[in-house]
Amino acid sequence: MREENALQNLQLVRMLVEEEEEEEEEEEEEEEEEEQQQQQQQQQQQKQQQQQQQQQQQQLSENILFRRDSLTGNKLLNLMSGGGNPEKQMKVKMCSLLYVVILLTLSEVLSEVNNVSDNSGNAVSGARIFKCKCDINEALDSEGNCVHSQNPVQVWDYIKQQDLTVDISAFSTVAKNSVECIEGFTKLNLNRSHFVIYTNGMLDNLLLVDDSPTDYYCIEHILISKGIDIIAEVCEKNPAIPICCPFGYETNADGECVYRQDLPFSPPLIGNFHWNGYNTTQQNITCQTGEVLEKVIVTQPHFYGASLVSYPIGEQLQWQAIDGLPLYYSSKKYCLTISEKERNWLYYANFCIPDKKFEHIQQCSNRTCLRKCCPYNHVYDEAFGSCVQYFDFQIKYKFTDSSGNKVPDPDDLTLVLGLPYCDVVQTILFNDSDTLRFLENGSLPTVGGTYSSLYYCVEGHSFDFQDPNNTISFTVSETVFGHGVVDIVNIFQSVYIFFIFVCKKINTRQGFRYVIKPRCVKEKFKIKSRPKSEQYCLAEPERCRSEVTDIVA
Repeated sequence: MREENALQNLQLVRMLVEEEEEEEEEEEEEEEEEEQQQQQQQQQQQKQQQQQQQQQQQQLSENILFRRDSLTGNKLLNLMSGGGNPEKQMKVKMCSLLYVVILLTLSEVLSEVNNVSDNSGNAVSGARIFKCKCDINEALDSEGNCVHSQNPVQVWDYIKQQDLTVDISAFSTVAKNSVECIEGFTKLNLNRSHFVIYTNGMLDNLLLVDDSPTDYYCIEHILISKGIDIIAEVCEKNPAIPICCPFGYETNADGECVYRQDLPFSPPLIGNFHWNGYNTTQQNITCQTGEVLEKVIVTQPHFYGASLVSYPIGEQLQWQAIDGLPLYYSSKKYCLTISEKERNWLYYANFCIPDKKFEHIQQCSNRTCLRKCCPYNHVYDEAFGSCVQYFDFQIKYKFTDSSGNKVPDPDDLTLVLGLPYCDVVQTILFNDSDTLRFLENGSLPTVGGTYSSLYYCVEGHSFDFQDPNNTISFTVSETVFGHGVVDIVNIFQSVYIFFIFVCKKINTRQGFRYVIKPRCVKEKFKIKSRPKSEQYCLAEPERCRSEVTDIVA
């Protein structure tokens, strides 16, 4: 870009000079008349200007002579002198200075380009790199044969903090190295986005958190239709996973450890590698006072849920609840079990979480509490199925007595955070009014009953949803999730996941609504119909309950 700007400025100088030549004859006639009238007054001034011009000519002559292909002899001298016109002389000075600046800029740009080109190869001149099968100037074709090829390698300069692309021949040593892993390690194949090579020749596996760079690896260039690709082979230590039951035992419906022959064990880790084995240790998890045992399915990292993350000190469990920030558990704080469900093997993590009921009693035994589902400056986002950061939303509320008469806010009003305490299943209701109504003790009144702040939470609900036909079409499937139920709701072929939600009413307007999550309902409802404005229940008709309704504001 800087080279293009410099060339454009050179063209601008050329145009200015040509314009000066065209106007020269007209200006000379005017100058002769002015010189006759002002000859006596400006005679001394012209002598001083001529002396200054001679000094400037010596300084600028080398730069302006670059244009001698088009400006020669008297024409060049006339241009430099300005024909005796002070205004014209000033223009010439400005053009000359601009020309000098452009030349210096262009020289600097070309110097930087040459330096980058030279330093790219020099950056790895003292390093060595390893190839798996082919020679230095060869790559694998589609049939697995080594054929001649130019093999660029992208390296990371951690001193200058920049990527460099060099030819593999720039390394001081290029050796063949067939990676063979010892017992307890697994050979992993990494694509080019999963590793980085530093200028010292060390390779870092980006899929393992805080993994140390290694020099025991090999790379290979592969010819593809779009050019050339590169892969790497490394050895990584098998994951260390704590298990609740002895190895080879699964957990039955009663939570008992039962032996099963040929039981697979391959819990999901970041990267979904196929490991040759796992370093497992059996341990039991015992929760302390104020904690309860949680059992959740282990999945790949997502917006919420449980996932395993590899660290050099061992695999840690990451737990992301939809109403809070992620928590990390070391190998001493969790264990895994395996169970078969519908011919699929599911891995469950057992770990301890704070007891919501115990916390609520401690916080609200002598205070008036309202429960907010998400942390401060967060709302519930339907697209993510979890709490997301949002700063421009505040819950509006009012307090009334049992007759609906407005009363002052309690002096001991306390806002507690988190989902409500629920044994089995939780319902979800929506309120489209601007203000929520609470009783003097912080309870939430609804058509179906009154719920204390232990059994509900309220939250702003973010949604961006348009249905031109004003119709909703979706299905619900239930999956047991610990002590709760997860409804996987498919809307317009998009998957929306709601933890322990059963009943849901969708408003197609865009904006924020209040999400009311009232007390536990033990029946597992299934969707049957969805009236637009009537009181409704999504359970079987004979078991329909009135508490699954809109909130009365």
